[in-house]
Parts: sequence; structure tokens; C-alpha cells
Amino acid sequence: MTKPVPQSVKDKIQKCTDTYLDAIMEAPMKSGWNRAFGMRVPSISDLTREYNARIRAYNEHLVDHGYESILTEEKVESVKVNL
Repeated sequence: MTKPVPQSVKDKIQKCTDTYLDAIMEAPMKSGWNRAFGMRVPSISDLTREYNARIRAYNEHLVDHGYESILTEEKVESVKVNL
């Protein structure tokens, strides 16, 4: 029997989501370099991959400790192509 996810964890996940969505909205399409600060500027896809990895790690930690998964599994339908 799995335990429901605590509200405090849901709040942390929502804060993470809000932070990444704000960053993604401001990010360029391509990665770049900030010459003034000598730092890499991540692209939208860089930030999206980082966000997805972080959420999967949160989910794995929760499931390992007996909590419900925060991710829903998608049903994959097979498609048959007749040529």
C-alpha cells in the first residue's frame, strides 16, 4: 500500500516547476555564452532536460520510500503501418 505524497513535498515540486517554467520562458532557443560573466547560457532544451531529470529523481525517491508516484504513465498504443 502506497502512502499519499505529503503536501510539503508537493509544495517543493511546485516551487521547482515554477522556477523552471520562468527560466524556460526567458531562455534562448540555442545555448550561448555570456561574455560579461564568462558563463554558459542554457537553452530551452537544456533547461527542459534538467527539469525532467530533477522531477524523475524526486519521483524515484518518493516511490522508493513507499509514496505514490507523482508521474502518470502514458499508455502507448502500437500503430501498424501497411505498405
